[in-house]
Amino acid sequence: MEPTPATGPRLSTGAVVSLVLGVASPVLLFLTGVPALWVGLQSLRAINASDGRLSDRRLAAAGMVLGGLGCAASVLGLLMIVFTTLHVRSQRLECLNNLRQIGQAVLKYQDTYKAFPPGTVANAALPPDKRLSWLTTLPPYMEQKTPNAHAMQSLADQLDPSLAWDAGGNAAVAHTTAPLFRCPADPLHDPRTTPGLTDYVGFAGVGRDAAELKRGDPMAGVFGYDRTVAPTDLTAGTTRTLLASETTRDNGPWTAGGRPTVRGIDPDDAPYIGPGRAFGGLHPGGLNVLWADGSAGFMEDTISPPLFESLTRVRRDGD
Repeated sequence: MEPTPATGPRLSTGAVVSLVLGVASPVLLFLTGVPALWVGLQSLRAINASDGRLSDRRLAAAGMVLGGLGCAASVLGLLMIVFTTLHVRSQRLECLNNLRQIGQAVLKYQDTYKAFPPGTVANAALPPDKRLSWLTTLPPYMEQKTPNAHAMQSLADQLDPSLAWDAGGNAAVAHTTAPLFRCPADPLHDPRTTPGLTDYVGFAGVGRDAAELKRGDPMAGVFGYDRTVAPTDLTAGTTRTLLASETTRDNGPWTAGGRPTVRGIDPDDAPYIGPGRAFGGLHPGGLNVLWADGSAGFMEDTISPPLFESLTRVRRDGD
């Protein structure tokens, strides 16, 4: 009788499954990474206890290594998501705090003049886009304990309201970074390459020429080139009237009058909020706004264009 031929060790099914799961783990991450580790470990134990009847340890080990890499990628991805979420939230809150400080300075300005600052510093010898902006009137009214208040006051002291914003010593100030007027989420935030720019603009009302409208015009907002608006002019009240917001379009020096710091809402430009739009574009889902009562908050970009327009007007229909 002939002897039965010897057979070699049988390939471990678990080792193969572990390898397949491990190969998929860089894409499916935890979903297959953890099973690859568990199946691979069980396969190694079975192979070691099989007394040579099962193989292959290398497949099981490779599956475990790949599964481990998939799990590590999952952890790294989760950490990146958490970090990004916290970073975006921190930037939005810092921007919101900037607007609150601007709002508090506006309220103190009102205590003195019983009105909001005009959109440009009065100078009949200069066109509006050459005058100093409303932002330049705020440093004396900023809370001195807040960050950058002293630096802002020092910059304001160097300005000459009789000159254009880009003339004489004013030009140097225009190209000096004013941190309070910059949103940290702005991709051009680096003061080494874009000094002096502001991300915040005052609302002039509705229409391309809104900043040129006279006081009392139904389309006018708080800020105009030559008009002065009092809180009592706001028929909807200070809590329901927008004062300013952020933008990434046509940004210019914080000292410059005209479009860099005062904007009317162009009805042909709707929708108004979002990347590349007239306002916002710095924070996902909406923009930070400053209300006429000095408070600041986040406005979602789902707001209807007609409502957004209405909130920028001093006088409202039916109010």
